[in-house]
Amino acid sequence: MRFGIGAKQKNDIPPINDSQIMAINFDDYDCEYCGKKCTNIVFAAFVCDDPECIEKARIDRGGPGGHMKRKAEGKPIIPEGLE
Repeated sequence: MRFGIGAKQKNDIPPINDSQIMAINFDDYDCEYCGKKCTNIVFAAFVCDDPECIEKARIDRGGPGGHMKRKAEGKPIIPEGLE
């Protein structure tokens, strides 16, 4: 049995049933870069298995730690256009 985020003891909040967990149906989404069927969510983008699309998602997101780089520069953490 699983318990929600922040539960210190099992009586803090009600348990989470497996029926309450959200599942993503990849068939409902296309790759944000080439339009093929989505197979992954990488760097907060729906992408296919093409390495070029995955690299584009990485660049658009700012790479690993890109959000912290933007924060250090005094920019918003969420890139413009995604808000």
